[in-house]
Amino acid sequence: MVYKIFEIFVCNILLFVPCLLTNSLFAQHLNYTNGKDSWNADSLGNHRAVVTFTGKGNIAKVIIAWCRRDINPDQKRIIVQDAKTGKKILNVKPGDINRESGTVFFEPVSGSGTYYIYYMPTIYEGLNTYYPMGIYRKPENTANASWANSISSTSASIVNCVVKEIQSINALNS
Repeated sequence: MVYKIFEIFVCNILLFVPCLLTNSLFAQHLNYTNGKDSWNADSLGNHRAVVTFTGKGNIAKVIIAWCRRDINPDQKRIIVQDAKTGKKILNVKPGDINRESGTVFFEPVSGSGTYYIYYMPTIYEGLNTYYPMGIYRKPENTANASWANSISSTSASIVNCVVKEIQSINALNS
């Protein structure tokens, strides 16, 4: 009886350990860091994804794995900013946006490098500065129609950006 229990235990371990090792090889570790008040939260919001474009051409695609508690994230504005110049990218097209992840297409105007994707920009309204009420900004379409139409099924299937980290504006908002 003891031998049979030991045999079952060993077989389960032999099956379970390779699964753990395999999953850890494919898991992406995503850092959540403090942005140390390095951007204007009043216009860009409290959270951003730091992504690196490694592809070629004028269409970047990134899939951001986030965990959002807000309702209808597809009805919130997404702002992409070039880290080299600090300028807002106008050619941005949201793909599938939900509470677990978001797909974003944008034009990498500075080529390979770092871009910031702000996904919860807010406007603060309220009675006074001590009791503000944050309201999520509505989506805006600033993309050139010809650029947006150039996103074909071929370019839409290739992910050419890597999410380096998710940042909050400061420790309070992490």
